[in-house]
Amino acid sequence: MLERPDWHPSASINRWIQGILNYDFTLVHVPGKEFSGPDGLSRRTPNVWDYVEEEVDETENFVLYAMPGDPLAPNLNKPVSSVSVPGVHTPVPSLPTGVVRVYLTRTEEHLGEILTYLQEDRLPSWANTDMDKARFQASAIRYFVRDDALFRRRPGRIPQKVILDSEARKRVLSGAHEGVGHRGIEAVTATLKLRFYWPKMEQDIAAHVKSCHECQLRHTGQWKLPPTISAPTRIWEKVHIDVMFMPKAHGYRYIVAARDNLTRVTEGRALRNLSTQNLANFFWEQIYTRYGVISRVVTDNGGEVKKAFELLMDRLQVPHVHISPYNAQANGVVERGHFIMREAIIKACQGNTSKWPEHVAAAFYADRITVSRQTGYSPYFLLHGRHPTLPMDLTEATFLGKPFDTHMSTADLLAHRVRQVQRLPADIHKAAERLRNHRLRSKAQFERHFRLRLIHREILPGQMVLVANSAVFRSLDKKSKPRYIGPYRVVRRNQGGAYILSELDGTVIFTKFAAARVVPYIARDPLTIRSLTRQEEVHDPQLEKDVLDSPSSDDSTEASSPDTDSE
Repeated sequence: MLERPDWHPSASINRWIQGILNYDFTLVHVPGKEFSGPDGLSRRTPNVWDYVEEEVDETENFVLYAMPGDPLAPNLNKPVSSVSVPGVHTPVPSLPTGVVRVYLTRTEEHLGEILTYLQEDRLPSWANTDMDKARFQASAIRYFVRDDALFRRRPGRIPQKVILDSEARKRVLSGAHEGVGHRGIEAVTATLKLRFYWPKMEQDIAAHVKSCHECQLRHTGQWKLPPTISAPTRIWEKVHIDVMFMPKAHGYRYIVAARDNLTRVTEGRALRNLSTQNLANFFWEQIYTRYGVISRVVTDNGGEVKKAFELLMDRLQVPHVHISPYNAQANGVVERGHFIMREAIIKACQGNTSKWPEHVAAAFYADRITVSRQTGYSPYFLLHGRHPTLPMDLTEATFLGKPFDTHMSTADLLAHRVRQVQRLPADIHKAAERLRNHRLRSKAQFERHFRLRLIHREILPGQMVLVANSAVFRSLDKKSKPRYIGPYRVVRRNQGGAYILSELDGTVIFTKFAAARVVPYIARDPLTIRSLTRQEEVHDPQLEKDVLDSPSSDDSTEASSPDTDSE
C-alpha cells in the first residue's frame, strides 16, 4: 500500500498513507505462526477518577458476583424449587408468578466493607494492590456515616439511608405498603427510593407487594383461560341443556332449552316447576324419541338434573357431563341463546308479557329455521336436507312454495329424493368445517382481547392457590367481601380440567373448582402461611350441590362467538 499503491486509491486510503508516512519506521515481516496477538501495551494505568460506582439497582447480576466459597454457588444454575437453603428446612414453593431470592450478593458485602472503612478506616482484605485500593476508595466516596448508619450521597437530592439488615428491610417494606394504605408497586417504590437504598430494592418491593395476603384476596382482576373449542362431526353428538327463568305467568316460571352442538337445532318447553321428573320427561319426549341416541349430554350441577334425570341417563346409557360452578362458558352453546330466545318471546307478546308461555314453541321454531352465521345453514336444513316452507312462500308464490309436478313419474320423484339425500352429508360436512373455523376465529379474538389476563401454565399439585369468590363479582351489595378466598393447596386436576383443592392442613374440599377461578398464591413467609385462617366465603347454594369429582366432569370453555349476544 505504501510502495505500490493502486492507480486510484480512495480518500480513506490516502489519509492512511499520509498519516503513516509522518513517522520513520522499518517494516519487518512477522510470520503468522509467531504472531501472539495484542499484548496490552496500548493500555494505560487506571487512575482513581476512572472508577465511578455504577447504579446497581438495575444492572447487577448476582451470578457474576457469586463467591467461590458461597454454599449457594453450585446451585445457581438449578431451578429455584430445587435449591436447598442452609438453615431453612421448609421447601421453597415453585410458584409460577412468585419471585424467591435466597442469595447474598457481592454488592451487599461491598456495602458492609464500605461501612467498616468509613467507621474504622480499615480497608478490606482483598484490597492489596494500589489499583484495588483506589477502586475501593473511589466507591466509598459516594457514602458517608451518620449516627452509625450508612448513607448514600446523591448530588442535588436527599441522601438515602442504606439498609443492610434483612429484618430492617422487611420493616421498611411493611411500613411503606401495609402502613400506607396497601399502595401499589410504583407508589411504594417512589416512597422508599426517596429515603432508602439497598441492592435489588425494586425487585424486593415488587415481590413484597405481590405477596401481600390482603391485596391478593381483594384483587379486582379476573384471570382468563385460553378457550378450547369442540369440533363435532355428527348430528346430536353432543347436546347442551340449561334452564332459564321467566316472569311467572299462568303458573309457568321456567323454560328448559336443549341445543345440538353441530346443527344448532333447539328444543324447548315451558315448565311450571323445576323438578327432575319434568326435565326427564322433556328429554325423553322432545329429544330422545325425536332424534334418537345422544352421544353426550352437558348440564350444570343444579338440583333439577339429579335423581330422575340421572336415572334416565343411566337407563339410556347416555354419558352425563356436569360443569363446575360459575363456569357458564362450558355450557355456552345453549346459554348464549337464552338472551335471543327470551327477547323473541317477549317481543311476540306485544306488551302483554303474561302471554309468554303461548309463544315458546313458535320462538324455538323460528330459531330452527333461521340461518346461523357460524354454519351458513339453518338448523332445519341440516336436520331435514331441505329448506323450510314459510307462509310467505305460499302467499308470494316463491319456488319453495310450488309443489312438485303432478305428472312426475315415480322414477323421477325417487331420483329427486336421492339427490336431496346424497347432498345432505356433504352439506353437514361443510357446515362442520365452517363451525370449526368460526370457533377458531373466536378463540383467536378472545386471546387477543384478554392477552394480558390469560393463564397459560397449569398449576401443579402442592402449589398454593386462591379461588375467585364469583358470587362477589356478580353482585353490587357485597363490596366488603373478599374477592378471592384461600389460600388452598392443589391436590390434583380431574379429567375435565377442574381442580381438586385442600385446606393447608390437608383436608380435601368436597367441591371442584373451575380452572378459570383458580389463581396462583404468592407466599411471602411459610410461617405466616401456616397461621392463616380460612376466609369466610359468601354463602351460595350452588356450591353445596357440587361433588368432589366425576369421571364425566367437563370444564372446557367453549370459544365465545363475537357475532352472538351473550348473557
